[in-house]
Amino acid sequence: MTIESIVDAHHHLWDPTRRAYPWMAGEAFSPIRRRYGRAELAGALANTAVTATVLVQTVSDRAETVEFLAEAARSEGLVVGVVGWLDLTADSVAEDLAALRSRPGGAGLVGIRHQVENEPDPDWLSRPDVRRGLRAVAEAGLAYDLLVRPDQLGAATEVVRAVPELRFVLDHGGKPPIRESGKPPIRESGKPPIRESGKPPIGESGKPPTGHSGKPATGHSGRAPMGESGRSPMGNSGGPPVEKSGEPPVEGSDRPWSGSGGPPPGDGSVGHSRHDGSTAGAVGGWAPSSGAARWSSAVGALAEAENVVCKLSGLITEASWSDWTVDDIRPYADRLLSTFGPRRLLYGSDWPVCELAGTYGEVLTLADRLTDALSVAERRRVLSTNAREWYRLRG
Repeated sequence: MTIESIVDAHHHLWDPTRRAYPWMAGEAFSPIRRRYGRAELAGALANTAVTATVLVQTVSDRAETVEFLAEAARSEGLVVGVVGWLDLTADSVAEDLAALRSRPGGAGLVGIRHQVENEPDPDWLSRPDVRRGLRAVAEAGLAYDLLVRPDQLGAATEVVRAVPELRFVLDHGGKPPIRESGKPPIRESGKPPIRESGKPPIGESGKPPTGHSGKPATGHSGRAPMGESGRSPMGNSGGPPVEKSGEPPVEGSDRPWSGSGGPPPGDGSVGHSRHDGSTAGAVGGWAPSSGAARWSSAVGALAEAENVVCKLSGLITEASWSDWTVDDIRPYADRLLSTFGPRRLLYGSDWPVCELAGTYGEVLTLADRLTDALSVAERRRVLSTNAREWYRLRG
């Protein structure tokens, strides 16, 4: 199945020669500690069906947002929205938002984000000044992106309920502890493996195919392969669609998940989610005391609020960077599908952060595999329509 026009609801641009990025410190981030501009973005999107993107802030610096708005205005319709930053604790949030919108490209401002995951105060979202700022964001008709750790999901749920007039977006599925949880207890069933060998496909030359970086795509075993043309099967190249040969069963239920988006009867795959974040019984095969179970329960509580959607993004960097597989990630994606449903999930690449663990093409193909139980209309919502509606994109 081919989606002709995909919206990437989450990517970044940066230049370490111009400003500091504290989160990028450390040797592990050295592969991406270089300039990524619009030219590099165009190269990553080549041969895909991505026709529009949302550019997301990377540092707590309003000057970056001003630059992003101008960059979007120069992008010839590619970057159709900017999720920027401003100080939500300031008394002047409404005035600051108006000032941003008055700058070149200001009409492209569609949301605000603060990197709450880096805040030492676990209750930062509960601060009265922060909530006052969030209400000003709502009054401006913008969305707010929630970038939180799993242990901050409870506070996120509280603020989503406290500010029901604001459209919230949960980034990266609430950052499930895929890597820490090891291999998942739920495995794919009824679907053929990506490669029986679990290794990247080998071309006629006997060498693995190369990604857009020009380097062999080695070390990422179990990944979904590109088509013979090197394009993503979801691209406009007309590559082969993913075969739907079955659906993952719901553990604890005698009925398979239908892929309709709502949780199965009795929510048998995840146990009973309570408002306080606790869980009755085993959670999706994870031990109730595990980090994965706590994340699952907290995400379920958050999803009960109608004014929040979730990005299917950033999952490969929550898994093992060197050897993640679709099997590792699918249980977490299935949990997001069963709680938020296809009407409240948005595809995002998290490029170029994703390059720590895989290429843009691999991320896009992963999204194809993770949504392969959905109908064509449902997949179109996840890959395009939801982002346009929730962010109120103009392009």
